[in-house]
Amino acid sequence: MPPRVPSGPPLSSRAVLLVGALALVCLALFAALLFEAAEPGQPALALDGPAPATAAGGGVARPATDRPAASAAPDVVFADDPEPIPSGVLTALEQAAEEPLEVELARLLDALQHGFGERSVQVEPTLRPYAFRLAGRLNVRSVSFLVRVSAPDPALAEARAATLRNLFEAAGVAPGRLTIVPRRGAPVLLAEPA
Repeated sequence: MPPRVPSGPPLSSRAVLLVGALALVCLALFAALLFEAAEPGQPALALDGPAPATAAGGGVARPATDRPAASAAPDVVFADDPEPIPSGVLTALEQAAEEPLEVELARLLDALQHGFGERSVQVEPTLRPYAFRLAGRLNVRSVSFLVRVSAPDPALAEARAATLRNLFEAAGVAPGRLTIVPRRGAPVLLAEPA
């Protein structure tokens, strides 16, 4: 029988949480890569909306359907890739797990807005695990929030609001916990108690 090897001192609870969080982020990234490899040419995640078709001039437009002639312009789909999230923003978001729910929601919305950048409506994949973590906290508390999605272009605000609805629905947020409304204004995501 081989000699027994000492295992060393036990890990602290913070170290266990950190290892667990890193494992969750790695699993989310691995799932995103698998999904992208399975459907080449499609958006990384179907939750972000339909696959856009590129229009002349760099814009992206959805093909026109059979509509009355009174409808002047086709619906616009925003297909810019999300901006990468800086490590400082992710660190603040990770630390928000120990803060009140309102703080964590505000930090997640700030990170999502950073990922949206100028014209994107796609969620940066590293933020998805944080949405799931927040969903768990929202569902055990009897509190609801109104999230205002502002953008200079009303169509962009509506598209971002739809993306957030899909994100939080997929994360399992109970109905009525988050009410997401678009509005025209400076690009920002704000939450307030409903």
